[in-house]
Amino acid sequence: MIYGTTFGGGAYYSSNNPNNYGTIFRYNPITNKQAIGFSFNDTNGEYLQGRLLYASDSMLYGMTQYGGTSSMGTLFSFNPKTNKETVLINFDGVNGAGGPGGSELIQGKDGFLYGTTWIGGGTNNGVLFSYDIQTYKDSIRCNFNDSTSVGSRQAGAYMELWQDTTTGMLFGGTEGGGFPGQGGVVYGFNPKNNLLKRYFIGPLNGNGHDPEGFTGGLTKANNGLLYGMSIGGGNHDSGTIYSFNTNSGTVQTVYSFGGAHGAYPNGNELLKGANGLLYGCARQGGDLIGNGDGVLFSFNTTTNTEKVLKTFHDTDGSQPWGRLIEDPDNGLLYGVTVYGGVGNLPGYGVLFCYNITTDVYTKLLNFTGPNGAFPNGLTLVKDTSVHVIHTAVSEVKNESGEVKAYPNPSDGIFQLEITNYKLESNNVVEVYNLLGEKVYSHHQITNASNCQIDLSTQPNGIYFYRITTQSGELIGEGKMIIQR
Repeated sequence: MIYGTTFGGGAYYSSNNPNNYGTIFRYNPITNKQAIGFSFNDTNGEYLQGRLLYASDSMLYGMTQYGGTSSMGTLFSFNPKTNKETVLINFDGVNGAGGPGGSELIQGKDGFLYGTTWIGGGTNNGVLFSYDIQTYKDSIRCNFNDSTSVGSRQAGAYMELWQDTTTGMLFGGTEGGGFPGQGGVVYGFNPKNNLLKRYFIGPLNGNGHDPEGFTGGLTKANNGLLYGMSIGGGNHDSGTIYSFNTNSGTVQTVYSFGGAHGAYPNGNELLKGANGLLYGCARQGGDLIGNGDGVLFSFNTTTNTEKVLKTFHDTDGSQPWGRLIEDPDNGLLYGVTVYGGVGNLPGYGVLFCYNITTDVYTKLLNFTGPNGAFPNGLTLVKDTSVHVIHTAVSEVKNESGEVKAYPNPSDGIFQLEITNYKLESNNVVEVYNLLGEKVYSHHQITNASNCQIDLSTQPNGIYFYRITTQSGELIGEGKMIIQR
């Protein structure tokens, strides 16, 4: 299942104001169906900031730019089993604030969530914070401070930290700050002692070589270096790809965007594919003279060469945004554009996939407003439905007994075997597809002999069953596969 976020649209969509207020959606790549999981309403957040984090507790976490009790943004959790959103932090300026940019969360090796805010904190230049999902406590770990040797301001648009799992160090970049030049810094942060170290200061304007404005997170390549992108700087002042050596603390520009090769990769982050290449998007440029609406590209870290894979043109998407994701099962890349598509002017964005084997681009979904508008992030969550999360294919054990569906896979007819549990009257069997839609329900299951589930009218795919008592007590649950 793919979960995504949109900046606007949803249940409160209005053609007069498509920005109201943003959504969490899910998309099933097998059935090509999309559904809204949650629509924000300002009180619980407004304008989502990039992709969601799927944490160790099987919850999704994210941040909003505005909304909440102080209208300065929120940190929230989303339960994919119940579609329930819970505000965990209301940013109020003192503990950080969303503003026009923000952060995507990561989960550190210590289990804490880590993120940054655009503004707020002790100097109103943003903070680096942690959140404990066990105790529900948030802590400011560092205040960015514009110009001193240990910090900077504005912690980057949709930027995600990267952690060295060996040392525990967190690494990131900022879009501004850091004298001289105010061009942003690359920094390292030690969560053990809350010390932040500045490694690089960018220039005020592109000087033909250096990056400026680090607006995407860092990605580790096969050569051991971290790679990121900047919105400015480089040979054409249209942004760069740079490498960062965590051992020496050196930053090197390895590629300059411009014209036909794309420009201004704002809010984007590189993805390391299974083939070792890096993949990313630039939100402008493309075509022979740079008049496209952005590009999707690959980057070879051995040769430092970029290859444009797709140039966007309005109806098939405009201004690709956020980090691509790769589905390991089929090797497809998935991404979104914040504008473009059909049915709206200028368009509310699209969801797309790209086959790196066949070089085929496919637009999967147009955002129209009610189903979301201006998408900005995707998260791949495996073996998840909105009702059941399990890794077992055919068998689930619980305190009461054991449930098994067989044959599994099947052509749509399954038999349930229930052992070590005494069935009572009015037990219920329900089956859901990957979108969380109920496709089967049967009551009065009183013995194992009549526990047959007939899904012969359903398409091939993965389904989840639940057996409960009339009062709602769970007897067993599991996964079944239709394969004809």
